[in-house]
Amino acid sequence: MKNILNAKWLFVVNTLPLVLLLGLLYKDYEVLLTILGQEDLSLWQNFLLGLAAIGLSVLFYGTWLSLSKRQVSIFFAPTGLLTTLFYCVSFLHYEQRLYSWSAPRWMLTDNIELYLGTFLMPTVAYCLLVLVVWAQHSEGFAKSIPKLLLSAAVPFCIFSLFFIINTLAINAEMTIDGYFMSFLFAIGYAALMLVPAYFIHRLALKHSVSTLQKSNSMWKIGLIAVLAPCLGLTLNYYLDNAFGNFTSIWFWILAIANGLVLCLPNVENLLGRIFIFALRGVFFPFILYFFLLFLPYTPLGLLCILALGLGVLIFVPSAVFIIQVQLLYSDLIFLVRNFNKSAYLIFFLSVLILPLIITASFWNDRAILHEALDCAFNPNYQKQYNINTHNLERTLEVIRARKGRENAMLFMNKHDVPFINMYYQWLVLDKMSLSDEKIARLESIFLNQGRYNVSNDDFRKDSLVNIKNYEVESEYHAEAKCWRTWLHLNIQCDDTLNLGNQSEYSTRFNLPAGCFINDYYLMVGDRKEKGILSEKKAALWIYNQIVSTRRDPGILYYEGFNQIRFQVFPFSNNEIRKTGIQFLHKEPFVLNIDQSKIFLGDTIKNSPESNFILESKNYIYISKNKKIELDKVILKPRYHFLIDNSNQETLTLNKSIKVLEKFISNKNLNLSEHKISSVDLNCKTVSLDKYKELFLSAQPVPYGFYLEKAIKALQIDHYLKPQTTYPVYVVISPNFASAIMPNNFQDLAFTFLENSHLYYLNHTQPSVFSYPLLQTTLPDTLNDLALPPDVEVLAWPSKNKPQAYFKNNGEAETWFKIQENTPFDDKVLENDLESALELQAQQIQFLCFPHVAEANWLSLVRKSFQTKVLSDLTAYLALETEAQKIMLRRKQEEVLSGKKQLDIADSEQRMSEPEEWLLLVILLSVIVLWWWKTKQ
Repeated sequence: MKNILNAKWLFVVNTLPLVLLLGLLYKDYEVLLTILGQEDLSLWQNFLLGLAAIGLSVLFYGTWLSLSKRQVSIFFAPTGLLTTLFYCVSFLHYEQRLYSWSAPRWMLTDNIELYLGTFLMPTVAYCLLVLVVWAQHSEGFAKSIPKLLLSAAVPFCIFSLFFIINTLAINAEMTIDGYFMSFLFAIGYAALMLVPAYFIHRLALKHSVSTLQKSNSMWKIGLIAVLAPCLGLTLNYYLDNAFGNFTSIWFWILAIANGLVLCLPNVENLLGRIFIFALRGVFFPFILYFFLLFLPYTPLGLLCILALGLGVLIFVPSAVFIIQVQLLYSDLIFLVRNFNKSAYLIFFLSVLILPLIITASFWNDRAILHEALDCAFNPNYQKQYNINTHNLERTLEVIRARKGRENAMLFMNKHDVPFINMYYQWLVLDKMSLSDEKIARLESIFLNQGRYNVSNDDFRKDSLVNIKNYEVESEYHAEAKCWRTWLHLNIQCDDTLNLGNQSEYSTRFNLPAGCFINDYYLMVGDRKEKGILSEKKAALWIYNQIVSTRRDPGILYYEGFNQIRFQVFPFSNNEIRKTGIQFLHKEPFVLNIDQSKIFLGDTIKNSPESNFILESKNYIYISKNKKIELDKVILKPRYHFLIDNSNQETLTLNKSIKVLEKFISNKNLNLSEHKISSVDLNCKTVSLDKYKELFLSAQPVPYGFYLEKAIKALQIDHYLKPQTTYPVYVVISPNFASAIMPNNFQDLAFTFLENSHLYYLNHTQPSVFSYPLLQTTLPDTLNDLALPPDVEVLAWPSKNKPQAYFKNNGEAETWFKIQENTPFDDKVLENDLESALELQAQQIQFLCFPHVAEANWLSLVRKSFQTKVLSDLTAYLALETEAQKIMLRRKQEEVLSGKKQLDIADSEQRMSEPEEWLLLVILLSVIVLWWWKTKQ
């Protein structure tokens, strides 16, 4: 074990962990820099510089030892031990000042105490091992017992002295500084834990050495390496997963297998020794994981022994780790001497096996989850999906469990597998998460579990907060042939009851065709805060976090096609707040916002062209005056039946067919004029005269009734391929409540030129239910379902060869002539209306061909930033503090580096993982150390 004194261990146990810890602390300091006072910031700087100084000192010391080929000195152990403990105790001592209550916790690293212990404890453990190795040749086991008891007595004396001083101070009515007392308590606690930990590690090492020297005492290793880990896993289970969720059968299998491999005797046969060495290497990451995991808790061992009796099991990972390292080192020396230095390569490859198996399993989960997300949110309407529901169910269980906050003992989530779940979230979820709504949606679509309950519309108009007055500034730019209009709003909270609650202004309004938002501001006190155009998910997450802390944000974003959501918070009683929105528009128009009708565009000073068509390769914008000149065309209605084929029994499906046949008979339908689709996860469509063949070929599937996907696919096909008829959707199902549907189809509002209702025929009730597709309202009950009337539309360029149909409503309109492979120019201009129309055309492509969005959504976000035009993937957000802006940038980077459909983890589950470059540094360091050792 003298190899422990090799200087390279200093880089592993000190330099790398301190780099990670320094990175986490600096991220918090960067946020707090704009919040804390100068005195507290100076304290932060001292701690950062102190940590950097410790790390650099050890780095220089280790480098000097390596170059001079010296071993770690015994004097490093007490120096490193006291320095690290002093830093840790000091940090905890001043934590309330470092992490001020004025700083919102959602901005900062969660469980910083756990990270502090995780990254500093390797140095503490290494210093203890150095002391053990230097003292290895001292007295034996029996002579060490009195010292073990004496070491436990020392901290008890410290606590007794602390108690006496505190009692005397109270009796004498003396005032003792609270910081000093907490500092004294922390030092006493550290002494109580660390002194006996040294002796226990020393005895474990000495006992393992004596055991390994006897070939007939391998059963002792079995007690430590097989029985004790199983007892530890069992105890953790009965303690309600105090140290993490290790209930998987694989933990027991690996623990037993690793213990049995350690019990194998060393053989002189070369092939046998290589095989045993490789097996021990395969299981080494398993015991290394538990050794590192329990390092922060190892000092608690003595108290746990006194309190629980079985607390000695906390030391089991350390004991097994020491045994396994000794056996591996012994095997390595034997093989290098009798074989060659390829033993290092064997060890390196064998150690990679278990991590690679775990990584491969996680990568498979990632692939299945991504395919499910694509099908649920970015489907290819021409593709037939077949998802591995078993793996998806397991993946969703892991994600749901990680979202929970049922803490057991010792700061651990009782459903979490420490660090492994962190790796899972990084690899499978790109450090993000899935909302409860999306998890429920996936379970309904692919697992047919219950009903997907669409979240209620969260729009709440506070009647106390309304627009008091407004001011319009319109300017027509002749060169760009468009208007730029500022709408300045004064919004007031009229709390006549004087309830004293802070209110929120929230409204919705619709933009006409050819109108976009390209700037925003919010007055915060006397300061004008300009809106930041940012990624939409990041902006909404930041807004919701700020609202929960009652600070000042304002936000603008799209909720549907040309529908804007506008929110400002907070408002106190009778408070008036000023905010402004800039519109970029082609023609003057009337904006309906709340109860106000506001005319945008000063036609008195300007008389721009009003009879025109603006056309490019991707869109056609037609003015309301030019629209009147187009030819009129009549569209005839036709039925399109949607039959529920989700996990249906043959009897239930036959009932649906009977309902259909009865309807056909009553209406005396010409079957060739109408259509029918079988709907589950996929949608199969045929002419109504072939409905019998469709259902004869139908097979029960485990998926849900994915009605939303079917309607969108059919409606988009109808929009892109103009016909002389329009569909009237009729659903036939035993239970319409099981249908997977959104609140409304507002995002596809541009495709509905005619009737926008869905009708439902039940198996048992004679009534027909009518559901509006563009609004979130309750259904109407009809006595009968007759075909809606013909619809008059306008054909472009002519009714003989129409390429597009426009609504005959007297309003300007845009039609988008896009396909799946439509190219979009990356060259866009700031505050340019034609660039804004190109941006909108690409949004429409994502709606009509959702499967192309994943590969191209980042380009749309980038173009929105370049043009400063609000898009469906961005939001304008006005923030109060610099710290909020820093967090917005961080969350935006997090979202833009992940999959489009993943969500930001809730603040309660937030976990600050090291940056990828830090993980790469660790990996490269390990490879360099291995290469260096091989060369030596």
